[in-house]
Amino acid sequence: MIPANLPIDVQCRPLTPLWTGNADKRCDQIRETGLCGSLRWWYEAMLRGSGLNACDPSRGTCVYEVNKGLASICHACQLFGCTGYSRRVRIEVVEGGSGPGELKELRLSNPGNQPHRGWRIPPTCTSSFRLKIVPLFRTGADTEGLALTFRLIEKYGAFGAKTSHGQGVVRFQNLPIATHKDWPEQLRQQVGKNGSEGPGLSDLVGAIVRLDGAGDGWWQSLPLREGDLRGFNLSAQSSWLPTSPLIRAMLRAGLRQPVGINDRHRIMGTIQGWGDPDPQKKTKGSDVHVTHAYRSGAVWEMRIFAFVPNSSNAGDVAIRTALANADNLALRIRIALNLGSGPSVTAEPYPASVRALLDTLERG
Repeated sequence: MIPANLPIDVQCRPLTPLWTGNADKRCDQIRETGLCGSLRWWYEAMLRGSGLNACDPSRGTCVYEVNKGLASICHACQLFGCTGYSRRVRIEVVEGGSGPGELKELRLSNPGNQPHRGWRIPPTCTSSFRLKIVPLFRTGADTEGLALTFRLIEKYGAFGAKTSHGQGVVRFQNLPIATHKDWPEQLRQQVGKNGSEGPGLSDLVGAIVRLDGAGDGWWQSLPLREGDLRGFNLSAQSSWLPTSPLIRAMLRAGLRQPVGINDRHRIMGTIQGWGDPDPQKKTKGSDVHVTHAYRSGAVWEMRIFAFVPNSSNAGDVAIRTALANADNLALRIRIALNLGSGPSVTAEPYPASVRALLDTLERG
């Protein structure tokens, strides 16, 4: 067990650009608020996947009631705070963390029948930085759960904002060893308010895609608008490539036939009306996250992951099937990236159960 009153001090090395925007929608430096929100989101998903409680901050967090104590707030608010109850930890970027630069426009060479406004992607990878999680009280910091959350982000997720469009793959150093077998039992002994619905690890499906044998300059054949890659200063030493738009376009196109437009917008996101009964809701964030390609040793990797329920809905079934069928996914990615007979492409689906997934976090 990790002592609850000791700080977690880790080194964070981004493998793709890391984004934590400000009020002007710029990212001149890595900001603690953006990282804290992302950390809470993944912590909540882990709570729900372990049968514990977490409210949905998008619908309003818990409100602490003195007469009820901790029974009035969920386990996530007991750590990150809510109205009437202070957070138990402070997150600090204590060294490094430069911004990833001004956004560059990237478009597909063949966007389809309708013109597409394209994507805006940071051109450089964020510099490494030190991240410190400081307990503010003698109890309640749940450093065990935070360590597991960092491992989950590192292995299967992404950190910060704009993760659905490629940003946020990171590597952590000096993470403490944690065990998920002890962690949920410790929290179950604490009272807490029942949580609302929200994404949990039981909804997580994904795959790690690997490109082996990719030579220098393999990105030159990517089907992107001529000249767009010049703003990314790519070379044989590049550690990442802006490939996310190509894979997102492939996945969205794969949903056109089996599902209706509303389900496609619900899953892949949209800036238009998407069928929600609330007429004020004109946008919908993506439930599918596609990272850019990044170097991992001698191979290139990317992650595709989604939080969609294991339901009978045609859209949910389609995206879960697409990410679980490793051979078919690898073939579709080869075509989407225009790789021809170049590097070999393999896809390794995420563990199929919450228990199996958490077991891999303990093995590092």
